[in-house]
Amino acid sequence: MIKFTIPLPPRELSPNASNRMPWIVKSKAKKAYREAVGWTARLARGPGTNPLFSRCQIQYEIIIRREPGGYLPRDADNATASLKSAQDGMKDACLFSDDSHDRVRVLPPIFTKPGKNDKRSGIKVTVTAWENEK
Repeated sequence: MIKFTIPLPPRELSPNASNRMPWIVKSKAKKAYREAVGWTARLARGPGTNPLFSRCQIQYEIIIRREPGGYLPRDADNATASLKSAQDGMKDACLFSDDSHDRVRVLPPIFTKPGKNDKRSGIKVTVTAWENEK
């Protein structure tokens, strides 16, 4: 199991924003967020280039604190869609080799209010092995 915290995705990654902005703006936001999450996941993973998990599941715990200008996902579907670049960053960090649906299961996100130790909004990511279900 690997746990790490990432920032909320930029508002450009919201699926609802795709019709209101040029594609280049969204593309740059995807690339920057993917890279940022990839480096965070590499630090959590440690050294090595072999994928840690052949099959895994990802749980996002979204901590929401009102902050000016920040994107706040309001429902599970939009939150999951806006985190696709984060999933690609985790793949880049060799947490798993393939992010197809039969290799990676993304669990529905959990929305929580910040606790005493949570100074800002963010997403706690937990990646665990996904065993075969019988």
